Amino acid sequence: MTASSVQADSLPRPRLSPPPLAIADGSLELVKWVALVLMTLDHVNKYLLGAGQPWMFDLGRLVMPMFTAVLAVNLARPQARERGLYRRTLGRLLYFGTITTPIFLAIGATYRDTLWPLNILFLLASIVGCIWLIEIGGVRGWAGAAVVFLVGGMAAEYFWPGALFGIAVWFYARRPSWTAAGVALLGCAGLYAVNGVWWSLAALPVLWLLPRLKLRLPRLRLAFYVYYPLHLAVIWLVQRAMAHW
Repeated sequence: MTASSVQADSLPRPRLSPPPLAIADGSLELVKWVALVLMTLDHVNKYLLGAGQPWMFDLGRLVMPMFTAVLAVNLARPQARERGLYRRTLGRLLYFGTITTPIFLAIGATYRDTLWPLNILFLLASIVGCIWLIEIGGVRGWAGAAVVFLVGGMAAEYFWPGALFGIAVWFYARRPSWTAAGVALLGCAGLYAVNGVWWSLAALPVLWLLPRLKLRLPRLRLAFYVYYPLHLAVIWLVQRAMAHW
């Protein structure tokens, strides 16, 4: 063995870095529209077909991770907080989440005619609140984020695993690390406790493939916010019509 080979063996091996989560705007829009279609199928199955179509239920489990990842990646953009993105997004989520609440209750999405759990827009709002407070930093910021995480994860559907997934994806999108990737995987896998199936994990390969696509799709900023209560209202009207047949 030569001196040069010994010296080479003694050098530290380069660490394998996780790939960045840089997704083109058009690809993010594609994720939202695919998730919108799957969400509609899932809600039609649940509220109109008596959950009688397992394939629609399974595909519907991809929706929450997909929407949450889009939100997290957008919030991870440079200077997002300084440009007011956090404030605008939080305001829209709380506004449309409140509008959706009576429809959510009427359609039978809550437990025994109570307001619990709140709809997913409130969970997304809690993710934004946690991220905002984490960015503020300090003891107060992190303590506030912990409170929002606990309360939001208890009050809204998909609960703590969903909130954990969103926050971890934001961390990863800002600064890729295996720790953030592992926590995101843990949060996504934890959705099994909510769904009873592992299909939420199928969203991860989709998010891994997206950075390889360079699509150009128009960005409709308020489309999802408006569509969410609107499609539930339509399903509720169909429910009422079917009840009188």
